[in-house]
Amino acid sequence: MYLAACREFLINLHMAQNLKTALLQVDLVWEDIEANRRNFEEKIKQLSDDVDLIILPEMFTTGFSMNAENLAEPSEGPSFEWMQKMASEKDAAVTGSIITSEKGLFYNRLYFVFPDGSSEIYDKKHTFTLAKENET
Repeated sequence: MYLAACREFLINLHMAQNLKTALLQVDLVWEDIEANRRNFEEKIKQLSDDVDLIILPEMFTTGFSMNAENLAEPSEGPSFEWMQKMASEKDAAVTGSIITSEKGLFYNRLYFVFPDGSSEIYDKKHTFTLAKENET
């Protein structure tokens, strides 16, 4: 479902016009979720109004931390709500991944948030063993 919904959104957008993407990168503040969201929000607000898709890095709120127990957010927690807000304000899709916790398990979860606030998720399947991602 995830890939089909995202693909349909992007194909329809591309058929109507040229697809404009923004790949964002900032110096992450290690394990500081609020500071990282603030830094990305500043970058997002500087984007032109004709951007269709905003792409945030993997683990954009924390960096690659193994401190999942202390950093994980609920599935539809503050960072997900922030992504919905950014998507709505920019009238663009926003995608990026964060550490989430659900039913006692941790996930590196990618969100694809549509401009209307609806979303699709994908939980990383092929984890990086040396970084102990397989233990989440």
